[in-house]
Amino acid sequence: MAAYAIASELAAENLDLGRAVVVDGLHATHERREAWAGLATSAGSRLEYVETFVSDEDEHRRRVELRSSGEAGYLGPSWDEGQAMPYEPWDEARPGPRLVVEMSDVDVALAAVVTHLDRTR
Repeated sequence: MAAYAIASELAAENLDLGRAVVVDGLHATHERREAWAGLATSAGSRLEYVETFVSDEDEHRRRVELRSSGEAGYLGPSWDEGQAMPYEPWDEARPGPRLVVEMSDVDVALAAVVTHLDRTR
């Protein structure tokens, strides 16, 4: 997918400049997850995986549909496109460990991520 290639190039450029990078996307396959690990390794950067989910499927769908409508300034995959994408269960032996965060309360979830990142520095 072209979007991943563009995101990877932008991330690499920013890492080369010494900037921190956050990549938000549906990285549902080992291949995509490992690509980010390779990029971080080649840049000599730390990599932290954060997997997010919304336990209420109706709320999850509402958020995805709002995003994919363009109203939020982002055009990503629709709910149906996301559901059709293959998902490979996480295998910590391949890309490494990750923090799993439930996103029903975004403020609480963000605080958990920041705390995790501070603790793993």
